[in-house]
Amino acid sequence: MIFFDGFIDSYYSYDFNLKNHEERIYTTQAVVHNNPSINLVHAGINLQKEKYRGRFALQWGDSVTANTLSEVNPSLGHIQESYAGIKIGEKTWLDAGIFLGHIGMESWISNKNWTYTRSFLSDYVPYYSLGLKLSHEFSSIHFEFHILNGWQNISETNRDKSIGVQVKKDIQDLTLTYNNFLGNEKVYPSDKNSFRTYHNLISQYKFNEDWEGIFSFDIGTQERKKKSGVGTWSAASGVIRKRLGRKHAVALRYEYYHDPEEFNVRTQSGIGFRVRSASINYDININKKTIWRTEFRTYQSVKKIFPERGNNLSQADNLIVSSISMNI
Repeated sequence: MIFFDGFIDSYYSYDFNLKNHEERIYTTQAVVHNNPSINLVHAGINLQKEKYRGRFALQWGDSVTANTLSEVNPSLGHIQESYAGIKIGEKTWLDAGIFLGHIGMESWISNKNWTYTRSFLSDYVPYYSLGLKLSHEFSSIHFEFHILNGWQNISETNRDKSIGVQVKKDIQDLTLTYNNFLGNEKVYPSDKNSFRTYHNLISQYKFNEDWEGIFSFDIGTQERKKKSGVGTWSAASGVIRKRLGRKHAVALRYEYYHDPEEFNVRTQSGIGFRVRSASINYDININKKTIWRTEFRTYQSVKKIFPERGNNLSQADNLIVSSISMNI
């Protein structure tokens, strides 16, 4: 079976710290301030047979540009997915190519999430990977093993390969997921290779037909420069969603991100990235394919890192964004 799919996510965001013609930082989502824009549009072709499968999809938008700044060849970021797979067992598949990343509680596709903008812990893990993926379905466990080029890079940046694992288990209304990454990585072009690990734990629970909750805790480690030991960073995010009938929903989120040595998030200030954030979303399902979503989000940093109308910096930032997204 061959089928096509498409998606468009348009938005308008207003960051209360910024002047016109400035772009938001520390995010890949709703980057453009005070100017209606396209966050993501993609088009794909999918092949699904009993013994083999594949997908090829292209993408464009502000989030694509923001998400591929560190890619050696940024134009490769327009390939959302490009992989082929073969069934090697009754419940086992081997796929090779470019995939959406396996780590994180939130998807690259906004209407699959409960909030419009991503949590920091989802924004700062790989949104895409290149490599091999071996997957198997046990009775109640989904398992994946990945061999990857590295931490979000299509073009190879060193001779080493990285590995990753996903284990997902359903227990009635509870879903537990563990994802990880281990590899010797040059995360920024000016860096030297150093060993990195990342662990992502997700718990999602459906209380009843109207109430759901999801919580994620992440921790990463990075070998310091000059072999002076190992440093860590951590993050946590929790979201509660309430359905209001068939077409409406509201979601509340609270999170923190703690990267004092700036292993994963660079502020260019040398004071670390230590930020808490909260948001509220209101969704209107216009029809089965279209969602109108509005979000207010506030940020609070330990130190002044957020740009504020010119050359000033602020500890706080506030954002309102409204989006209409549609499956095509």
